[in-house]
Amino acid sequence: MDTLMRLPNYLVLSPTGVYHFRWKVPKRFQGPLGLKVVKRSLGTRDARVAHLQALVLASRYAVALQGGDMAKSVDELLRSAQKGQADFEVVAGPHGYTVKTDGSAQDNAAALETVRLLNAQGVACVGGAPLSASTRIALEMAVEKWSKTLTSGARKTPGQKLEAVKAFVAWKNSTRKRSPARVAMGDLSKTDCAEWVISLKQTPAARTGKPLTDSYIETKTRWLSLFFDWAMAAGYYPKGDNIARGHIKVSKKAKRLQSKKTGWQPFEVAQLKMIFAFPALKAMRRQSSRWVAMIALYTGARSNEIAQLELADFKVVDGVKCIHITTEGADKSLKTEASERTIPIHPDLLALGLWKLVERLQDDGESKLFPNLTFDAKNGPANGPQKAFSHLLSDTLKISARGDGRIGLHSFRKTVIQRMQDGLVGKEFRVAYVGHEGGRDLDDDHSAVYGKKVSPTVLAAQCFPALDWANLGVVKVAALTPLFAPA
Repeated sequence: MDTLMRLPNYLVLSPTGVYHFRWKVPKRFQGPLGLKVVKRSLGTRDARVAHLQALVLASRYAVALQGGDMAKSVDELLRSAQKGQADFEVVAGPHGYTVKTDGSAQDNAAALETVRLLNAQGVACVGGAPLSASTRIALEMAVEKWSKTLTSGARKTPGQKLEAVKAFVAWKNSTRKRSPARVAMGDLSKTDCAEWVISLKQTPAARTGKPLTDSYIETKTRWLSLFFDWAMAAGYYPKGDNIARGHIKVSKKAKRLQSKKTGWQPFEVAQLKMIFAFPALKAMRRQSSRWVAMIALYTGARSNEIAQLELADFKVVDGVKCIHITTEGADKSLKTEASERTIPIHPDLLALGLWKLVERLQDDGESKLFPNLTFDAKNGPANGPQKAFSHLLSDTLKISARGDGRIGLHSFRKTVIQRMQDGLVGKEFRVAYVGHEGGRDLDDDHSAVYGKKVSPTVLAAQCFPALDWANLGVVKVAALTPLFAPA
């Protein structure tokens, strides 16, 4: 009889790399044996050898239990297994393991009972080809190795990707019922990822207390799939389908609706007047926090795009003073390639002293616009200004979001986009000004944006009229200038 099966996982990898056999004793035998779990070292670091030895052990336990005879001690059975005294042969093939018996009823029963007992314990199966020794690396160790390959990407920081994968590791460890052994990469299956997604769907969001959104969960699984892509390429996981993919899919329409419901909300003009009133702005003690908020109001730039600015990013182009938002320089990253852009500086920012600040810092030998910020902060250099602004909104001004939405520094981006839409600024100019690859925050159609780069002179003429915050009574330049003067 030839029985093709996928070898179940009943091995435990110790911190030293030696495999141990772990077998749960059926309840009715736990009393007589005085054991709940059989766990013994197999004395090998070779994954295939360990699998075969464990299979032999399991078959011997199974046969002994069926006959009601456990006269042989655990250690005696172990010694027999390690000497290769099996009654059947296990052959490794490209699609799993084939169990070959001598045809006798006892031999067939031993092999099949082994498979039944191991699967009855709820043990995960290993798909595909037999596991190599490298796939027995501990999950945590593989994640650590992967983390060293991460570099600042265009869309997300390494920290955000790593955080998602570590969340999966923490969940997996929490399901292991106090087992001291570490999870090996080869032990993981698509079912693990599916169950993690289910657990995320039942997890309340820290901010709202409501279930996590599908868009959020999809993002987490996407980062996890990147880890498994790397693991397969590195040989730490069997090549094949990525086990983290296909568990959740959110349509573009659903994402748009979800973004409107739980995403960043623009500020109303009345709220902006409260924020940029002299007492409120003064409440943010650091000038860097005031500048980040003010620049965001006039440019719609992301807070980290502003916080990471270098003095070399301030240039005169065709006679127009501009800000060049780029990845050139140290400690810098952008969300997308289309985020790189050159935009004119609004006259109100110049009147508040932005260009003079640049010149003063250059004279002082600085290279950053905000040298006091922490550039290795988890959320980027804007972490400090973000916290200061959030404190201003919630504690000082008592301004909160509507429904499940969010407000913060990123709300200025939404505000600028909305103002330009309301002011009938053409899409091509809006895109060039705020730096979008597609129309996600601009229009409803998500279509790609095509067109040539727009000169700073044209951008100023097209965009500045819609962003005349002084005329709207939001920014009183003369009254606020002292808050931006040199200390």
